Amino acid sequence: MFDFCGIGNSCIDIVAKVDDDFLRDWQYPKSICSYIVLEQADALEAAIPEPKYIPGGCAANTASVIRALGGTASFIGRVADDKIGRMLIEDFKARGIHYPCVPETKEGAGSTRVFALITPDTERTFASYYGVQEDLSEADLDEETIKQSKFMYLDGYALNAHSSTQAFLKAAEIAHANNRRVVFSPSDLSILTKYGAAVAKIEQVSDILLCSRQEAEFMTGENDIQKAVRALQERYSAGAVTYGADGAYVFDGTGFSLIAGAIPPAPVIDTNGAGDAFAGGLLYGLAHDMDMKRAAKLGNICAAHMITNSGARPAHDYTKFLKELD
Repeated sequence: MFDFCGIGNSCIDIVAKVDDDFLRDWQYPKSICSYIVLEQADALEAAIPEPKYIPGGCAANTASVIRALGGTASFIGRVADDKIGRMLIEDFKARGIHYPCVPETKEGAGSTRVFALITPDTERTFASYYGVQEDLSEADLDEETIKQSKFMYLDGYALNAHSSTQAFLKAAEIAHANNRRVVFSPSDLSILTKYGAAVAKIEQVSDILLCSRQEAEFMTGENDIQKAVRALQERYSAGAVTYGADGAYVFDGTGFSLIAGAIPPAPVIDTNGAGDAFAGGLLYGLAHDMDMKRAAKLGNICAAHMITNSGARPAHDYTKFLKELD
């Protein structure tokens, strides 16, 4: 039995420090994301100085937090049989995350890479190669893993794939047939603006929503956070709306509450992954019979610790955070 099964993007963030001349030579507009093909990705990776490889992807990050808390987690997403794919699979193994998928071996296939090029002024310029993740489909689903997972988590970023909507709907069908709950996270406002029709279908099969304040207000058309939460309460059996340093609003059939944010135990280094850490703590709590308020408190603690480390996955054991709930 798994506490969690996430479907989403599995990618590597490749971080490197460069100068402005490097960006001009490669014709990457500063502070903007450029989309590149495999040959360009390979050439860029070979050219950047001292690259740092950081595994990413929202659903995979959330799975890693659940494992760090002592829970069980699985992940479904596409990788190629290349250096990047092997890095990702090794990270899953090291963290104890069940990965039932088979790497793509066809010629020309490449694993997803996101290059973060940091100039001396600390600005980040991105170059993204989407790779095999574009072909995520029903064929990638592992039915037995979904059947055995308490929560089926749908990562909105995966909607960039051509057939992901059908894959999400099928995964939800399998989960509901086995009395499992479906969780939807839009992951970013851009997903809501680009894929409105797909999101509408996914909302209809989702039990729990996890989103940001900005996403909640967009989804409901409300400019007041409390009104947005009330509107979402009518559409989902439960959910959470993250509210930055102030914490998160949580709701279920009994009402809604603002759960205060946790204080970071050290200086903030990188806010990347805070939302995924919150989701991991919340879903671990719900999988282990906590109510929404207590589970959200755990999520806030996980998020506060995540932002004191570089990267979006736990750097250490999180089981000690369970004692902070007492």
